[in-house]
Amino acid sequence: MSGRRVAMFLSTLIVGGVLVVGVAFSQAGSSTILSGVHVGSVDIGGLAFPTAQRALEEQWKAMRVNGIRLQIGESYETVSLGSMGATFDIRGTMERAAAYGHTGPIIQRAKDRWNARVDIVEFAPAIHLDPSAISSAVSALTKRHDVSRKDVRFVVADGKLDVRTDVQAGKVINPAKLSGIIQSRLERLDTTNIVVDIEADPVQADPSTGTQALLHAQAMVAAPILLSYGKEQFSLTPAQLVLLIASTRQDNRLVPDVDRERLAEDVANIALFINSDFRATALKV
Repeated sequence: MSGRRVAMFLSTLIVGGVLVVGVAFSQAGSSTILSGVHVGSVDIGGLAFPTAQRALEEQWKAMRVNGIRLQIGESYETVSLGSMGATFDIRGTMERAAAYGHTGPIIQRAKDRWNARVDIVEFAPAIHLDPSAISSAVSALTKRHDVSRKDVRFVVADGKLDVRTDVQAGKVINPAKLSGIIQSRLERLDTTNIVVDIEADPVQADPSTGTQALLHAQAMVAAPILLSYGKEQFSLTPAQLVLLIASTRQDNRLVPDVDRERLAEDVANIALFINSDFRATALKV
């Protein structure tokens, strides 16, 4: 046999062998999920399509019944899937998982089958979540468990401005971090408890700066503020001004500021009074 004929014969054998392997790949267990295939944390490898689909349906049903379990300190909370608008396209997920190693070019199928043999091949379940619903659910949790920080601050007692120095560090849950963990668990169909980190919220201002800050704030409200419009005159008295003092910080120092929202309300009341045909005997601001 000539060299050319030998080459052609070998080529025919190789092509034929590849085709046979390809047919074997497409036929052998074509309705069976390859071993090693997972959907999230659920192992469906080696299962027939209907059996694998039932496994995902049962997992999702259990998650809908039990919700996402959170351990926060010594207490436990449950977030329901319904409260997060969670839905799961099980059929679509199954079709992607079932196609692995059974569709596509022959060489790719061979690679896929090898990957599934030597390692876990994990498919992400097609879960849809409502970000605003997750945010609302997590916000409700943080309100129940956060311990607010107490900084050195201004207070009004008996109509007089004062400073409180009974500072205390807070304990808070990071809502963005917790939302991400919950979403990750859902996207892996993971039912294990989530241990929530409670982070320290340290005191921001040095209590010893309170005395100087109080002197500054008292100077700001020592005299009334007079406003005039035409023949009309209005006064914001010291007793009213102390209610406008807000606590802010520069570096680690307490400094007085103005509560601009409350001031805007007072100014709006004056403007309404000026624009009204009715003249009250006293202006309430």
